Amino acid sequence: MPPSPHPLAVSAPFDPQPEPASLAWLQEQWAQLGDCFVIPPVSRRSPSLFVNDAEAVDHVLKGNRRNYVKGVGFERVEMLLGNGIITSDGDQWRRQRTMIQPAFKTGRIATLQRTMADAAAALTAGWDRQLAAADDEAPSVNVTREMSEFGLEVILRALFSDDYESLTGPESGSQFAFLATQFERDLRFAHRFRKLTGPIGDLIEDRLASGRRPDDLLSGLLDARHRATGTGMTRRELIDEVTTLIVAGHETSAGTLNWVWYELARHPEVEAQVLEELAGLPAEASTSLAGPGPSDLLTLKYTRQVLDECLRLYPPVWMFSRKALEADTVLGQPVEAGTNVFVSPYLMHRNSRYWSATGQSPGESLQDFNPAHFDSPPAVASSFIPFSAGSRRCIGEHFSYLEMLTLLAAALPRFQLSLEDAEPVPIEAAVNLRSARDIVMHLQRRSPN
Repeated sequence: MPPSPHPLAVSAPFDPQPEPASLAWLQEQWAQLGDCFVIPPVSRRSPSLFVNDAEAVDHVLKGNRRNYVKGVGFERVEMLLGNGIITSDGDQWRRQRTMIQPAFKTGRIATLQRTMADAAAALTAGWDRQLAAADDEAPSVNVTREMSEFGLEVILRALFSDDYESLTGPESGSQFAFLATQFERDLRFAHRFRKLTGPIGDLIEDRLASGRRPDDLLSGLLDARHRATGTGMTRRELIDEVTTLIVAGHETSAGTLNWVWYELARHPEVEAQVLEELAGLPAEASTSLAGPGPSDLLTLKYTRQVLDECLRLYPPVWMFSRKALEADTVLGQPVEAGTNVFVSPYLMHRNSRYWSATGQSPGESLQDFNPAHFDSPPAVASSFIPFSAGSRRCIGEHFSYLEMLTLLAAALPRFQLSLEDAEPVPIEAAVNLRSARDIVMHLQRRSPN
């Protein structure tokens, strides 16, 4: 990085990668050096730039986005997911994004909400059975595991609908089940995951040959055509996009719901306010077997604030990078071509330049859970980036919110979950941010008012 009239602070040498030590290192450097600093190279040729400034994030992700491609660290994701919309760049990414977008239109996702409601009904039925078997005792529930299983079922049913049972049933050996129980994203996991491309490819070939198009996301991908050429996706592209949607669509919602139950148990006053809001859903929706529909759920302003606050404190993607294709200027600082620019949603969401304590509790800090942070939208949009920002903002954002609202509306009024262990649950910042240990809670039936 060339010298500038006002050179940035320089951190200790480090290769920031999504490894457990990286977040603690970044926090320490940020506290000492401020919102923008240079990271000298260790194994790479050029220095990197860390930015925790919303103006810089806007510039990199929006204003000059065509100059920035996926940076260091994404090669590990590509090893797992192939060349889907998370890992692809340039013309390939633009083509795929344009073709996939119609499958995630609001109206299409609304039709998939029935799938979410069915999965929520299955989960609550399982909790009913646990309570019935436990008599008067409060059985233990591994919330981390159950939210992971719920999230996995939702995305698999949304993708495969009529073919879900044949892919995941007893005869197939529940070949997708490990995704809900194995959280380490290592080579062993990658190898096991890539083996799933076999049955996924077989299903794609079957649908192409038969012309079957049930109302699901896979059908939307199969029928997608590029507007300029009229061509569809290749078999390889279809497989890579499906595997990308499985991982991204499963982990974000499941991880966030894990933290939602944890924070509700720690903040009964917040839980009470969510319950009050859920009780205000239309009576016919609240008492139906399927539960409230999309239009009802989207009126849940305070419940949405609870989700946003969990995403503020625990963004699933805690750090990502972009690489400059050509020389640029960021915050008045010259940036060489090839420079990696690192952004951390985890630290951005704790930046006191954009966020402040609500003043509702003495000694409150930005580390504390408080949905009042979202009483109004963030004053600076790019200070809240759990789904990234700009043209590469997560395509499944609306799907994820609707899924989480569906589960809370189905489960929270009927069941109370309380923590077995009062000790705070630490985070683990590996490829994704998650709880360092499973969150186990006591399950009770909620007393009627």
